[in-house]
Amino acid sequence: MKKILFIRLSSLGDIILTEPCVRITKELLPDAELHYLTKPEYSEIIENFGEENDPLINKIHLWQNEYKIKKNLNHEKYDIIIDLQNKFCTFYLMKLCKAKLKITYQKQHLTRRLIVLKLTKKTIDSVVWNYLNTLYKIPEIKEKFDIKKIEKELLYYPRLNPNINSISEVIDIFSMYNIPHTSLPICHPIQPICHSDPERSEGEESQRCFVPQHDKVETNQLSILNSQLSTLNSQLPTPHSPLPTPIYKSHIIVGIFPGSQHFTKQYPIERLVNFHLDIPNEWNCNYLVMGDWKDKHHAIQIKALSEMKIFDLTGAFTLKQLIAAVSLCDIIITNDSGPMHIAAALKKPQIAIFGATHPKLGFRPLNTKAVTLHANIKCQPCSLHGGKSCRRDNLYCFRNISSDEVFENFKILYDEISEI
Repeated sequence: MKKILFIRLSSLGDIILTEPCVRITKELLPDAELHYLTKPEYSEIIENFGEENDPLINKIHLWQNEYKIKKNLNHEKYDIIIDLQNKFCTFYLMKLCKAKLKITYQKQHLTRRLIVLKLTKKTIDSVVWNYLNTLYKIPEIKEKFDIKKIEKELLYYPRLNPNINSISEVIDIFSMYNIPHTSLPICHPIQPICHSDPERSEGEESQRCFVPQHDKVETNQLSILNSQLSTLNSQLPTPHSPLPTPIYKSHIIVGIFPGSQHFTKQYPIERLVNFHLDIPNEWNCNYLVMGDWKDKHHAIQIKALSEMKIFDLTGAFTLKQLIAAVSLCDIIITNDSGPMHIAAALKKPQIAIFGATHPKLGFRPLNTKAVTLHANIKCQPCSLHGGKSCRRDNLYCFRNISSDEVFENFKILYDEISEI
């Protein structure tokens, strides 16, 4: 049995885009034991890889630094280590770790830089293909790798599966705010995911059943959790049991993520407000402003400028709960950000607005229900990841995307949802 480690430390969207690489590895090597190394704040994303009764990752390792993690990784005796980050820290870690085969993905950094500098007409379809190319170097996978099938069946599109516990928690939060929601999806029994704990001695491991990373779980608490888990599994609807009748079917939940890591990737709040002011009340839309606590000022600004009822849920969710919240929305509106990739992986109807960046850099939302809005002006893209200020001091890329254009595309998505 092969033992394989995937390394991707950050960030949210990039980690989601590694999911096809992990999933296809599992499909082609079903007996392989797959591990994943990432930063603690992103581990909950990995827990949503695969079905709840059949997770793709057997063990998650939490990053500290090269020296502290090296001992734990070498104890695992990996056959293959795949570096999907390709930065100095992971390069150095690969040197320290032992494995029969070590693979590093090629990030096409030069091509991206040339695109930004307008020195090439090349485009990158998706960085996912760069991740998948690493699998060619594994002999057991190369002979089975069917790129035409992967492309035709869109197997390179990332997938996330929200956790049933998190969905239940989010529904409780929705109820506190009197936010309409639909009924629970079909679910499968929940399986625990094993996390490695760097504080444990060699040979020991800590198991946590969907408990936040910062919570310490003692042995007797694990017994209680397992008992509760067994009870919960017995109550879950199965694929053969009828689901309860959905409530509030006439309501549409619109999830809005106004923030982004960089200012030049944030669609102007005034235009975001103008767009939803055009939406008729008869459409029964409920607007949820989401993001982390850093986006709180955006939510306050939207509520101050809007005549609609806005639910401010910024900073209200853990990462797993955020995935669950997005899964309960009908339409998602984002900038080029991590939540854009969450919505895409959940196959939600979405509008993704690009400013300083551009889909041709390889980070478009991989979703057949996605609409991407970008100006296609000469100065775009002006950077690989966005920046603190616009070189033209006017965000010309966003000025060329009107609130009317956002509304027109929203109406198309709304009409499609209304016909279902």
